[in-house]
Amino acid sequence: MRITAWIVRCGTATAWTVFAVLAFHAFWVNVTRPQWAFSGAFYPWLIAILGFSVIYLTILYRTKRDSRIHLIALLFIAVTLVCRTLWVRYFDAQQVSDFLTYWDVGRSIVVDGVAAQSALLALSDLPGVYFLRSIFYTAPIQYIFGDSQQWLEIVNVFLVTLAMLVFYDFGRRLFSPRVAAGALLLFFWNPDIWYGVTLANHDIVFLPGFAGLCWVVHRLDTKLHDRRFVLAPAVLLSVAVGLLIFVLDVQRGFGRPSWVALILLLAYYLYDHHRQRIASLADGIRLACTPSKDLLRKGVLFLLVLLLIPLGMYELCRSAFVRSTGIWSESDYVTYFSAKDVLGSDRWAEMRLWRTEYSPQLPEDIRTEFSVRKLTSEFFTDPAETGRHLLRKNAVLSDPGGTLGFSSRPAIDPWVGRTNSETVPMQRELHQLLAAILFFLLFLRLLLHPLFPLRRGVFFLVFFTAFFYLLILLFSEAQPRYNLFTVFLTSLMVAQLLLGQSSLKNVKWWQLLKASTSADLEREITDGNN
Repeated sequence: MRITAWIVRCGTATAWTVFAVLAFHAFWVNVTRPQWAFSGAFYPWLIAILGFSVIYLTILYRTKRDSRIHLIALLFIAVTLVCRTLWVRYFDAQQVSDFLTYWDVGRSIVVDGVAAQSALLALSDLPGVYFLRSIFYTAPIQYIFGDSQQWLEIVNVFLVTLAMLVFYDFGRRLFSPRVAAGALLLFFWNPDIWYGVTLANHDIVFLPGFAGLCWVVHRLDTKLHDRRFVLAPAVLLSVAVGLLIFVLDVQRGFGRPSWVALILLLAYYLYDHHRQRIASLADGIRLACTPSKDLLRKGVLFLLVLLLIPLGMYELCRSAFVRSTGIWSESDYVTYFSAKDVLGSDRWAEMRLWRTEYSPQLPEDIRTEFSVRKLTSEFFTDPAETGRHLLRKNAVLSDPGGTLGFSSRPAIDPWVGRTNSETVPMQRELHQLLAAILFFLLFLRLLLHPLFPLRRGVFFLVFFTAFFYLLILLFSEAQPRYNLFTVFLTSLMVAQLLLGQSSLKNVKWWQLLKASTSADLEREITDGNN
């Protein structure tokens, strides 16, 4: 038995199992949340949404020609553009919390330029984060369109529509036009997007940026595995990867998860390229100590194109930005993560005192060591309580009403029009039930993963989403609206379950049972799909 293949199988099976458990827990939490079963106000909306979804998915299932599915998808995107435009024309939102700060900081940047940064550093526990997230979002909007919240909402709608176009093209290349068009439906119903477009919400900017990054990485993957490989197009795509990661890091602080995903993708490439040669642990050690010319050539190529060129472009952009503005957000992650309290659920209010008051009082020479010991103690003092803590955080992350709570505040400013504040309980109940359905379908998809294999080009999206979710779950602050960052992978996987071509007809029942402990079935299913 190949030791490396066994290790990979065990790791993959563990990951699938963990995320399947989390998906089922999210389903159960949303089903058992109080009140929704006793209110009938949301039933007409529920019937309308499920009815439209069934009709749309049925049309996709019965349409055989890809060209017609393309037209249906593009028409659907156009309809979503109209619907969201009507939504923001009918509803405004009172800017509150960080969203209000981003809007005010954007105005200050337009008025005072880069000099506004000196007055903004005190606004955040992480110095400069408001300035960074505003300079590429609210400041350009206010510079071009003025201090108009209506234009902010229209730009948000445009950004979401752009994300849908890129997302569809990415999905149709790696799954099928039918699955990609089905994923658009799940993307369309996401409540954080509906409510987020009425706010100065930097999460909206994440959507087209990350969709573009996944698309570029997929194109880079295609070039790297092309037998007629040409370096110049790969280098251009690598530069684009570095630029997009820089934008995501400035806008949302997602540079590190992106780099981790690229490193994992590089490791998979090297393993996949040489897994047939590694029949034992001794073979793996021998290949690592005395690599062949082919291994060196491939390793250097993958390292150069996947990591070094994007990292160089990222650092070039970051250096130019720091020189021109004199500001960057440098985070003390040890202190940030050590604010964890396993007796709670790592909400902002629970972690704030440690970060802003207790930790700064520690002497600098022992602060890092003390923080590490505190974090370790939190995790391992009571493993049972730690498990309950992680489930509480998963319940927070699976709550679909995070952005609804921010966007439904009554209007205070005179320029804010009608707000979505009259039927909030009904909307919350509706989204909880819809979320329960979505998480149950995701649980089934994860449970049946051998029947619906993923192609190599989607691995970057998988690595990023899995690492990000585990990072939030284990260490970072939890907010309900953070589930927005998993919307791409969740939509594609559930759409693959509903509309994808299953390999069940080629698999015997005993092979399906064996698949839970063996990667042979997945290799047979995915043969020729890479």
